[in-house]
Amino acid sequence: MPAAQLFKFLLKPQYDLAKLPQPPVADWVLGHVKHLLRKDYHRVILGWAKQYGRIFKLRILNEWTVVITDPAAAAQVLATVPGRTHNYKHIDEVLGGPGKISMFGTPDEVHWRNARKATAPAFSMANVPDATALPGFDELASNILLLMAEANAQVTDPLRAFFYFTPIAPLVSKHVARCRAALKQVVMFHGRTAARILARPEPSPDNTLLWACLHRLRHPHTGRKLTPGQLHPEVGMYTAAGFDTTASTVGWCMYAASLWPEQQQAVAAELRAAGIFGPAAVVEELAKLPRLNAFINEVMRMFPPTAVSAERLTPDEPVTIMGMTFPAKTVLWCITYGIHMSDANWEDAAKFKPERWLEDPRCAFAKSPGAGGAAAAPATAGGAEGPAAAIGGAAEEEPPNTAPRRFVPFGQGPKNCVGQNFGITVVRAVVALLLRRYHVDLHPDMDTSPEGDKLGGGGGGGDGNSSGSGQAGGCRHSAEDTARLTHVAVITKLKKLRLVLQRRDD
Repeated sequence: MPAAQLFKFLLKPQYDLAKLPQPPVADWVLGHVKHLLRKDYHRVILGWAKQYGRIFKLRILNEWTVVITDPAAAAQVLATVPGRTHNYKHIDEVLGGPGKISMFGTPDEVHWRNARKATAPAFSMANVPDATALPGFDELASNILLLMAEANAQVTDPLRAFFYFTPIAPLVSKHVARCRAALKQVVMFHGRTAARILARPEPSPDNTLLWACLHRLRHPHTGRKLTPGQLHPEVGMYTAAGFDTTASTVGWCMYAASLWPEQQQAVAAELRAAGIFGPAAVVEELAKLPRLNAFINEVMRMFPPTAVSAERLTPDEPVTIMGMTFPAKTVLWCITYGIHMSDANWEDAAKFKPERWLEDPRCAFAKSPGAGGAAAAPATAGGAEGPAAAIGGAAEEEPPNTAPRRFVPFGQGPKNCVGQNFGITVVRAVVALLLRRYHVDLHPDMDTSPEGDKLGGGGGGGDGNSSGSGQAGGCRHSAEDTARLTHVAVITKLKKLRLVLQRRDD
């Protein structure tokens, strides 16, 4: 780093940063960057959390990042530190074009609060039956997935991001040219959709469908009705935000069902006994099935789609978290994967155990300090319990005596996922439909062992010790096999997923 930047970095007040442990620096100039460029860097960070504690620091070039896997500290950060890092804004611009910043990526808290308040009613369960796909959505989805993959890659590779936005990039790279063409189509689609929304008559006050909420959205600073160009980023954000994370979660559920066939059979038996998919199927009934919801929760615990996506940037003044004071403009990284997979937060964290959600109705919440995962968490007054009640996490929605969450697949605090109830409903419906009708197994070419040996059918998983019997010559996967198949970025997903589906006789 330049001498001036190094001098400024060394003189910057450290406050309690100096007291935090840190892993050995891989490079004097880059700091810990080389470790974070590894494809399995989420597992590297989890290993560091086990070695250095649930709060430690990393140096990224000339900036400090505080890594947090402690549920109580993460809850405080996500509830009280609103600032988002450049990565959020960057994703918006890759998906929508330069300057097209939605409430997802905006550093303007007034913008975020205005859009969140206006659109949150759209995700009421009452609106689920009215959800329909937009015309041309299949092509749009393909383009968004291409751009999201590019955005994911750029988040972990700053040089790639610099090259991508240069004028020469589409001339020398066919991939960048494809991305630019996809972006053009996406921008056109979102622009036309925004124009159609605003051209509709004023909706009635009791209409809470998403188009109506977006129609009523006003400029956060002037109060004026938005133009199609101003509404475009919000349309794009809601179009992209839902289906990629939901599709990734469904994919992980099918992967887990293949690895643990006994759990798959238990869910299928529950669905068969409940008769959910009869002539009068009601999607809300799926929330009442403990096995199904325990299975989905455990999948989202071990394979969270937003495994590394909960960064916050401290404001222009120091902040205090859990009694520790951190300097202004410090990145606080509440890594979901670390919270979900830490032995300090969970008993048998590396094992796939849906039963934990059936045995403990307060499983989503951290246990008392030093209890080793055995003590009961404080009860909440009048709150729903059981596996289906684990989803949630807005700080203002939790009673004050609630223990901090250790299960945060949709984030928590004021900026948690606004559409989480809608998203989990879609996941339940798709997973239930597939597991009720089909036995699912991995295709043999999903084997990832370096030797290329087919390891036999079924079983495997997080700790590499499970066993089972597949029906189509599937593969047994260890944690290392899964890591080789995992692409970790803004949306954490499988690099590939090929399944063998066999129709169930019942």
